Amino acid sequence: MARRELALSLLAGAAGAGLVLLAAGQPWARASFAPAPPMPRSSLTMTGHELAPAANALGLAALACLAAVLATRGAARRVSGVALAALGALAAVSAAAAVGHAHVAATAAAHALSGAAGAAGSTAPRLTMAGFPWWAACGGRTPGGGSGGRARHRVGRA
Repeated sequence: MARRELALSLLAGAAGAGLVLLAAGQPWARASFAPAPPMPRSSLTMTGHELAPAANALGLAALACLAAVLATRGAARRVSGVALAALGALAAVSAAAAVGHAHVAATAAAHALSGAAGAAGSTAPRLTMAGFPWWAACGGRTPGGGSGGRARHRVGRA
């Protein structure tokens, strides 16, 4: 029974960390710029890597922490489980905080000023958001809720 719980916890943690990593590479927002005529409209697509670089790093750290849970026993496994729960919570908070209108607009403006969007001198961008940030937030919640609490048990215990 204990081994089955550990296996399910590790599977849930791997699925959550994978979801965070998958969502981080997808488009999260699109900014459309309307510069003064005769300049054409331009748009910029921003991924999770640009808006929430911490979420991607935390997803990778959660995968490493899953390996630590698998490789350790006793108190070290408990510490790894707590660290995994913390990483999951931080990934969820990072993804949720990155989709604020002000943060997305500031990131789009920074790209426009650097010439990436070709919209220097334009008005404020029109923003369109995608659902992938919420995938990352849900995936970040899975390692914390799925593995962190259950990784504390001992495999040899009945």
